[in-house]
Amino acid sequence: MKVEKMHKSRFVLIFAMFLFFACDEDKKEKITIEEWGQITVEQVAPLVVLPSSTFTVYGNNFPDNSFGYLTVNIDGVFQSSESSNQVKISKIARWHNNNKISFVITPDIYKEIAGGELDEGLLSATLKVVAYSSQSGETYTSDQFSLNLELKTSLKPQLEEVESGTIINFGQQVSFSGSNLLLGGNEGETRALISGCFLPLGQSGPCSENGSEYQEVEVPVSEILDLDRSGGTFAFDAVNFGVEEGSFNGEIFLRNVYDDQVVLDSSSLPVVFDFVGPEITRVVSSDVSLGSYLQIEGAGFAKNQGGCITELDFQGRFSPRDGDPEDITSILIPEVRGNSQLDYVLEENQGIGRFIDLRKATGTLSGYLTPIICCENDCQSGESVEFTVEVGPVKQVVYLYFRDSYISALTLFGLQGADSEIRKKSIQVIEEIYQGINLEVRTEQVTDYALFSTVEIHGFDPNGFNLLGYDNTTGKDVGNERLHDYIGGVNSQTQQDGFPGYGGVFLESYFGFSLHPPGNLKSIDLADSLFDLTFDEFRPDTGSIITAQDMQNFALPQEPAVCTENSLSRSSRLGCAVYVMGYNLGSTLAHELGHSFGLAEPYTEDVYHNLGEESLRLMDSGHQRPFLERSGLSPDGFENFCISNYEYLRAIMPDPDTKDPLDERPGC
Repeated sequence: MKVEKMHKSRFVLIFAMFLFFACDEDKKEKITIEEWGQITVEQVAPLVVLPSSTFTVYGNNFPDNSFGYLTVNIDGVFQSSESSNQVKISKIARWHNNNKISFVITPDIYKEIAGGELDEGLLSATLKVVAYSSQSGETYTSDQFSLNLELKTSLKPQLEEVESGTIINFGQQVSFSGSNLLLGGNEGETRALISGCFLPLGQSGPCSENGSEYQEVEVPVSEILDLDRSGGTFAFDAVNFGVEEGSFNGEIFLRNVYDDQVVLDSSSLPVVFDFVGPEITRVVSSDVSLGSYLQIEGAGFAKNQGGCITELDFQGRFSPRDGDPEDITSILIPEVRGNSQLDYVLEENQGIGRFIDLRKATGTLSGYLTPIICCENDCQSGESVEFTVEVGPVKQVVYLYFRDSYISALTLFGLQGADSEIRKKSIQVIEEIYQGINLEVRTEQVTDYALFSTVEIHGFDPNGFNLLGYDNTTGKDVGNERLHDYIGGVNSQTQQDGFPGYGGVFLESYFGFSLHPPGNLKSIDLADSLFDLTFDEFRPDTGSIITAQDMQNFALPQEPAVCTENSLSRSSRLGCAVYVMGYNLGSTLAHELGHSFGLAEPYTEDVYHNLGEESLRLMDSGHQRPFLERSGLSPDGFENFCISNYEYLRAIMPDPDTKDPLDERPGC
């Protein structure tokens, strides 16, 4: 019941102010808007396809599923040894990133191409990628790409050359070249089968007495070149071959295994290797904090599976900034990335966190790390490596995830050409608001922290309520204990409570501040003529969108107050439009982040906004934050945290190197 009450308290205020999407009897004339740029296709893979192959298209500017959906369209002729078939197919693609999409050529699709049978042959065709906008219904099509695909029902692997005669660590990837390899998934997989004799360091034959004999040990093949199925890697993993140093002399061949258990084998080639134990080459991290990774590079690390594990024996000390040094001895369990990187996460009450209060203590952690790999009761240690890192205060890392529908919505303002400047301004606003708080904003995927927050920036509210922003995390995180909230996607818990499930910040909803919003959007009570003065010149339905030439003369206003004047040049108005859009976006993001950190009314369980009615306070409810304040144009100053909110944030996430930039803050 508490969670439901908290969500209800927050949602009613937001919903009451920003629900303005409704049926309109006087629908406005539809304006065709270019929501998306040119899509290009550069390569497809594989060039030999099987029933159930994953067919991948590589290119540029594929929009993600927040924009709509994508199809791969193939038009051509399939020619077998006995017949030909006209091919015209369109399949919905899976989006991987802006440069990669794919779909599975199921047996039924294979038959559709081959004329109803599982025939082998050659497909000569053209390919196009089409993006469909879920908001406007418009389509965006790539240029034609010519392709020649060979359709095969099975492949017999060929092994041509294997890296051999070298010193390797257990788990180290060994390269080979070949052909006709399977790429995994439903089409089947290629495995490497290894036979031979292992002799421990210092031992010599016979193998049956002094070593270990292996017969057709199967190990997975990875890093296959998907274009022509021509090569890959395999590894002598610790699960199958143990952890002892020594030498191996034997042979290897490849096996293609299909879902129906049909197997086809290659011929074999000899291999010789000397195995050495784990090693640390360097400690990458120089600064760490709660939730971050201590990142370590090396070789020969065993994945934590099949009775094997990699450990780090830490012997050292922690020297706090205030207090006496403390000796620490601990076995650390890191995450293993491949066999060459270890990520040890600093957690409360675990490992190093048992000796250091990572929410309060700061100082220097130094000592020695020794890598240990074990399988069952057999263990192998590497050389110890000395390291020193600084342990800082709690840092909240925030990843801003700009979805592609954000670009689509930006076109409604005519500002897509200023996207990078708007993002830059929004981040500047967040950093200024959180000055003195240990918060770091990023726009690239976070790899050095296990605990970080994400905020999605969309073009349109998937809830259908046209909210400006919505923190869909569960409950109120008093004290910001989690550190890894995800404001975005869909939260089934909030949906079960009867409230919006999708979270994030939604750009199109800003048109609620317009006195004449486009399409079927509606003005809200806070609509302001200043919004239209700022954006009308660039909106495609009221003016002309910005061009590359406009951006050549772009500059943000030196004095934001100029943006309230009626008569400005196009260049000056553009600077104001970017400033206002960036400020609105930044302040909305800062507001939603504040909710996820436990605001407002710190340490309460069911209050989400400030209770007073003073101006320029970031965590006020929506109806108390007029457009002039949200835009950074108020003659009275800029939105900020009120005193108790700021003191709360300073208590849980202090930046010791930065003081409060304000001499005085308003009450709450």
